Amino acid sequence: MAREKNIKNKPLKKDKNQITHTKVKRTIKKTPKLKDSDSKSAIIHEIQNEIQNSDNLTLTILDNLIELSSQDCDEKNCSLQLQSIFAEKFNLVESQFFFYENKSISADNLGNISEPFKTTIKSLEENGIIEWTFEKNEINFIPNLNIKTLDLFNRLMLVPIKINNENKAIFCAAIPNQNTEVKLKALSNLKNVLLFAALVLINKLASSSVSKSNVSNSIILQKIIDTAPIVIANKITSYFQKYMVALTKNINAQLKLALTDNEQLQRRIELSSEKLDLINQISSSISNNYRIERNQKNLIHKFILSSIIQEIISDFKPIFEQFEIKITFANDLIDEENSCMILGNKRIIKLIIAELLLNSIEAIYNSGSINILLYDNRRNQINLSIVDDGVGISPDLIELIFEPFFTNKSSDEHTGIGLYFVKHQLAKYNSKISIFSEERKGTTVKLFFNKFAK
Repeated sequence: MAREKNIKNKPLKKDKNQITHTKVKRTIKKTPKLKDSDSKSAIIHEIQNEIQNSDNLTLTILDNLIELSSQDCDEKNCSLQLQSIFAEKFNLVESQFFFYENKSISADNLGNISEPFKTTIKSLEENGIIEWTFEKNEINFIPNLNIKTLDLFNRLMLVPIKINNENKAIFCAAIPNQNTEVKLKALSNLKNVLLFAALVLINKLASSSVSKSNVSNSIILQKIIDTAPIVIANKITSYFQKYMVALTKNINAQLKLALTDNEQLQRRIELSSEKLDLINQISSSISNNYRIERNQKNLIHKFILSSIIQEIISDFKPIFEQFEIKITFANDLIDEENSCMILGNKRIIKLIIAELLLNSIEAIYNSGSINILLYDNRRNQINLSIVDDGVGISPDLIELIFEPFFTNKSSDEHTGIGLYFVKHQLAKYNSKISIFSEERKGTTVKLFFNKFAK
């Protein structure tokens, strides 16, 4: 995505932070004097581990798949790259997509798999396990039923791939140990990731036919739209992750001082508790406000746009302070309740505005200003302008920024799907986006929303 900078931090899991927060507060209450330095260090270590060691596999693999889908390679090479990705990221012994036609999986595979693994999968088909997997339509972890290959493949993962409710393929993988299985089960978006991977492979298979290729491309683009909220939400989380790591360092410092300053002991504990409250508050805000569940994607609401903007500014306040960015918001709509009401998916609109603000933050990064203006253009539309004084965008790139997969950044974190998602989603509500920019002077993003007619 244009104007992004490289910030690599792992996203935070809400539940774990809440557990840690409660556990630490309980420990503080039970141990008012903090005499045991070993216990104190253990508490600090646990806080830092809970925050820093969260799972970002979904985002990383989506980045890999998006990059692979844009490469000019045939289906054989694509399949080999998929196997490499899954071996590295998921720690799978062997894996393969087997396409399903005429109620049978294809004996011909595109990647490099061993004969024992192929024999194992055929055994599953002969025993009706493949059909059973499609009927259940969920990820299944099962023991290997083939005695001849049991020593090689003890546990297997089967994932049905359905497109338009049609059984299209099945992803089969050999799992090395129980630990890997536990980690795979913990990935809530695993099935979507594998569906996306299958679509990438199908697109390569159909490349010889223009009509089939166009159909596959449309499916790929739709899947980008479906997965973009996950990518953007993780991007938002990474910013707050960095801020929360700074908070844990502050807690660490307060607890160390508490050990050497008995007079200020209670105050040090209170400050640590306040920081823990802030960590939990931020974590809750991210999960509640910037993550979209499947059943929330198609909801339509009528809401006051200025309220959404104020909520985002409030949520992002720690980030603006961290990067020394001055933020201003001017609402020039006179009758706010009647003239600022729009129709759309409230969560999607909030994610869109948050994404655009992050782009401005990345363009400034340290010390600058972002000005937000809401006004009526007298065409029954509400205009939202976001103006930053960042690095700007060169003229030769401005025409490409809405293209899927386009990014001028080399980092794996930048997928180039953010602005494509923004433009696509706004079009669903008959809204538009325009971007004007000048290098070294800044960028203006304008959104045009139709007023909700009562």
